[in-house]
Amino acid sequence: MKLVTERLNILEISEQDLPFIIELNSDKLVMEYFPKILSSDESKAYLDKLIHHQKTYGFSMFPLFLNSTNEFVGLTGLFKPSFETDFSHHIEIGWKIFPKFWGKGFVTEASKACLNFAFNQLNQEKIISFTSKINLKSQKVMERLNMKYVKNFNHPFLKPNSLLSEHVLFELEKKDFMIQNNFEVKKKYEQ
Repeated sequence: MKLVTERLNILEISEQDLPFIIELNSDKLVMEYFPKILSSDESKAYLDKLIHHQKTYGFSMFPLFLNSTNEFVGLTGLFKPSFETDFSHHIEIGWKIFPKFWGKGFVTEASKACLNFAFNQLNQEKIISFTSKINLKSQKVMERLNMKYVKNFNHPFLKPNSLLSEHVLFELEKKDFMIQNNFEVKKKYEQ
């Protein structure tokens, strides 16, 4: 699988991405709203999990590379939540990119391609996204994607007294995505 946008190549995750994943997961700013920075071994386990997810479901987090220079930007993609809740049967969209690419629209651009893939190739009717309540940057991305706030919840994998525990849940329905993107999304992103 490969998605191409105006500025990005969005590729299937592979073992070759390990050096990029290690660097990404060791960046303090990137990992600010995650429970901790990951060691090289933890990043390897994370990559193994992503590859297994790709093989099992046909999608995962996807590495992003600039079309112009082939520079690694970060990850954006789709994942099944690993905990049971009233919304975990939906696919989640998420992202993690290097700070030097923040504020340039790369996450929004890649996410729209991933949403198009989810709605039109995976036949999903709704996609969710969630983040820590204090992660306002990711919430702004969700709003730019026209996702709607649903509720707050406590993440089951985080201690209740953690600053990251309280999360916000957003969702986007296929019909809204298609209307907002004037039904032209299929044409805009090549596969």
